[in-house]
Amino acid sequence: MNGKNLVVSDDMVVRIEYTLTLADGEVVDSSAAEGPLEYLQGHGEIIPGLEAALFGMSVGEEKEIVVTPDLAYGEYDPDGYQLLP
Repeated sequence: MNGKNLVVSDDMVVRIEYTLTLADGEVVDSSAAEGPLEYLQGHGEIIPGLEAALFGMSVGEEKEIVVTPDLAYGEYDPDGYQLLP
């Protein structure tokens, strides 16, 4: 199969280049320094909202993805924190 016809599907090793920004545009992470992130699609190796958004994308396709906190790290838990000294 020609690589340009591939689409992201479960059990596929995927490599992505990314820039993570906050809502105000501040860059907080990027793959530029260390190279593309590689993961196995459909196995929960990356946050759920990103994995779902990447599913079905084609090789070389670019996309702006917004992941809400609940699709990144789960539902808000008001007791899910610790106070440190």
